[in-house]
Amino acid sequence: METKDGTFPIREGSLIFLHPHVWHRYKPMRHTGWIEHYVGFTGDVADKMIGSSELFSKTSVIQIDFHENILNNFNEINNYVNTERPGFQQICSGLVVQILGQVIAIKRNEDFNHEQIEQAIQKACLIIRDSLNENMNIEALADQLNVNYSLFRKAFKKYTGLSPLQYHSSLRIKQAIYLLTNTDLSVKEISYKLGFCSVFYFSKLFKEKTDKTPSEYRRLIGLPI
Repeated sequence: METKDGTFPIREGSLIFLHPHVWHRYKPMRHTGWIEHYVGFTGDVADKMIGSSELFSKTSVIQIDFHENILNNFNEINNYVNTERPGFQQICSGLVVQILGQVIAIKRNEDFNHEQIEQAIQKACLIIRDSLNENMNIEALADQLNVNYSLFRKAFKKYTGLSPLQYHSSLRIKQAIYLLTNTDLSVKEISYKLGFCSVFYFSKLFKEKTDKTPSEYRRLIGLPI
């Protein structure tokens, strides 16, 4: 395949990702040919996933090799489009998001296969999950895992898509949502249960992540504040 950025070889397991309105051309091998199937998509969810990964920053060929789940999802999209079963547009949208997520995960994990840093990151994820009721000192965590702090932060973000502190905050907010939905603990009690230094900071962070304060969230789902 050829684009303004260069020429890319196509082989088994290649995924061609094309942005709209970008010049490109490609052709099959003369003696073998091919049958062409492709999926065109747009939408807020897909745009966010693409924007969050450098993998899709430009038109390119992404080598992912054989992955049965991706192939099955792609074939399912073809089947639903060809038969036009009720609700097929919504189902196909979900399958496209699954494929994008699978591709991102495959390429992220490639760099970490059999590396010691991968084991450290996996252990760090477990430690962070067990530390939702306290603030995290990431430098101390890196020391605990015997890895360089700067290397650890960069590798952690590449592996999970979030910095260690963002990962910790995201899990705390998810736990806060669970407690707001499934317990009668007050906002103040939840704040201290999760180790926040103040209810004000908890509410501020919660609103940054969900667009609502904890009280507004409770009111929205019809529970007493």
